This record gives sequence, C-alpha cells and structure tokens, in this order.
Amino acid sequence: MSETKCTNNKDTAEYVDNLLSNNFIPVTIMPTRITSYSASLIDHIYYFESPKNKEYVSVKTGNFLQDISDHLPNYLLLLNNKKQSKSPRPTVRIFSEKNMIKFRNDLQQADCTPVYDGVDISHSYDTFLNILTNAFERCFTLTKLSRKRMKDKPWVTTALKKSGHFKNLLYKKWIKTRYIKLIEKYIKRWHTKLK
Repeated sequence: MSETKCTNNKDTAEYVDNLLSNNFIPVTIMPTRITSYSASLIDHIYYFESPKNKEYVSVKTGNFLQDISDHLPNYLLLLNNKKQSKSPRPTVRIFSEKNMIKFRNDLQQADCTPVYDGVDISHSYDTFLNILTNAFERCFTLTKLSRKRMKDKPWVTTALKKSGHFKNLLYKKWIKTRYIKLIEKYIKRWHTKLK
C-alpha cells in the first residue's frame, strides 16, 4: 500500500488508521509485487503486540523470492525468547516381573508371628501393614523416569507402539527385498553386456 493511496483514498486512509489505532503494527515493509516498471507493497501482515508477550516474543518478517507468480509470498515468524525451564523428571515405581518376584519372596520370608500371635487386632493389623509397606518400598523403589519414557505421550498407547514397530519392520523388509531385486537386475544387465 503506497503512501499516496493512504493520503489520496479516504477508504484506504480509514482502514490504515483503524489498524494503527487498535495497535496493529504493519510488519511487511518491503514491496511484494515487483515488475520492470514498478514496485508496490500489495500484500500485508499486521501484528498485534500484546503487552504480556512484548519482552518474550520477537518478530521476524520478510518475503520469499520466487518466480511462480508476480507477487512475492511474505512470512511472519514469532520467536519465543522466554527461557524454558526444564521440568524435573518425575519418580516412578517399576513393576517389572523381576521386582514382582522379589516382592513375593520378601513377603514369604517375612516373620508374621507377631501378626498371628497379637492379642490386639489393631496392633496386629498395623504390624501386618508395616511388613507389607516395608517389602513394597524395598522391592519397588522410587526411581527417576528415564529420558526416553519422559518423551512418551499419553495418547500413544502400547498397541500403537506395537503397530508402529511392526510397520517399521515390514518397511525394512520391503526395502531390503527391493534392494536385492535391484541388485539382481543390475547383475543380469551387467552379465548381458559382458556377453
């Protein structure tokens, strides 16, 4: 939009005034239509800078040079400059088969005579709960979640992971057979040329 259009055309001037009065900043400042006799700014991007994002967001803008059409496509990049704090890895309990066996063995070896011989039922229950809790804590210790598991998404189920793994195996198999066929094809060609 050239300066003369803003000053000469009432509708254009009103349009630009409305945008600027509502804090929309024109970020496209380079001409977007270039011909042998003119260069004009026809395509526009306006950006509303929120006071909240002002210190964290930086704006990069420009035009793509291409020869598909007579207009240059323009772009706007909003870059987040805010330092991302790394969330600490949560702790989890690993209920593996090995830990389950260890837990069962721990309970089998536990001395439960105070539970059976107790006169007070509340005291016997507390003793039993104490034995159970200690065995649980020993066998299923809290460990930091691995970096690999940290990247897991809740919507990616075990079934989806298995399907993806199977698909990848099939793809690798297909690639391998394809390359083998290509190699066999080139060997046959090479043999026919030698004859």
